[in-house]
Amino acid sequence: VSRGGDADGSAPRRRRGGRALVLLAAAVLAVGAYSLRDGAQAPPTARLVAVTLREVHLPGVKLAATGYLVPRRQITVSSKLQGRILEMPVVENQQVEAGELIARIEAREQQAHLRLAEAEAAQTKSGYRRAAKLHELGAVPTAELERARTALEVAEARLDLAKVAVEQTTLTAPMAGTIIRKLRDVGEFLTIGVTASGDPGTAVVTLADLGAMSVALEIAETEIGSVQVGDVALVAPEAVPERRYLADVTEIAAMADRRKGMVPVKVRIREPDAALLPDMTARVSVLDREPERAVVVRPTLPASAVARRDGRSIVFTLDGTTVAEVEVEVEDVGDGYVALLDGPGEGSYVLDAPPVDLRAGADVALESR
Repeated sequence: VSRGGDADGSAPRRRRGGRALVLLAAAVLAVGAYSLRDGAQAPPTARLVAVTLREVHLPGVKLAATGYLVPRRQITVSSKLQGRILEMPVVENQQVEAGELIARIEAREQQAHLRLAEAEAAQTKSGYRRAAKLHELGAVPTAELERARTALEVAEARLDLAKVAVEQTTLTAPMAGTIIRKLRDVGEFLTIGVTASGDPGTAVVTLADLGAMSVALEIAETEIGSVQVGDVALVAPEAVPERRYLADVTEIAAMADRRKGMVPVKVRIREPDAALLPDMTARVSVLDREPERAVVVRPTLPASAVARRDGRSIVFTLDGTTVAEVEVEVEDVGDGYVALLDGPGEGSYVLDAPPVDLRAGADVALESR
């Protein structure tokens, strides 16, 4: 008689099968738990956005064009005489007042002519006085006296010319301004004609009044109707991209360039400074109205990149795969953007639309593009 189960041994097999099912279920639960844990630890995905410069408080723009900075007055100081430069105390970028010495030219020949003219004038004056006395005595006819007077006038005119020639050996600034080009230096010889660079052979310096600067533009004739003298404009020099200057349209040419189909236009900058130099490239935006606030250039980014944590405005920067919090001060500038009054600078990257539970030190994975 069997007591331990069925005669065929099926009970032990059932027990072994039951244990196998229990082990399998445990394995499945363990794998599931691991998978859940692994999924919970998977870093969230994030997208980076760049901090870029943007014009803030800018009104509507009617049209934009690119031109070059030009001073109100720019002249080339040249000598009327040929000769070697003996003295030249000015340097480029130096500011000079009207009448200040620019250069002094060798004057030996002119001074010799002056001494000769002075001697001739003295001699003819003495001859005229003698003729006048003799004429009073009746010893010299009136015609001879007139010839003596004419000779004196000619001598005095030659003396004046000689004095002018000596004066012309000293070159002075005809106006107050800045030396923007120094074309010659001490020891060089000034000659009549044109140099290999295209400058007059007697040119010494180029002088400009940088206190009043304009931008020379060319506007397509199909768009010129939208521009009027008196319109306000905004000037953005390429050399100083962080600065903006208000300007006014002051000149619209009365004639177009038919070869180009363009109309020359000038806008005068209201408050130029030392950063603006002649021939710099500048972008000009003609505005539809006067700005209500000063137009400034600020680092900006999408408003969606700014998060609130504990009453603070922050952005998340990325160091490898780990995020860091940076507190910022922002100003809403419209169009879904904010200006950073304090925070990361231009060219920095921050996370856009960070998860609400994201904290510093967490890992993130960048979105694949």
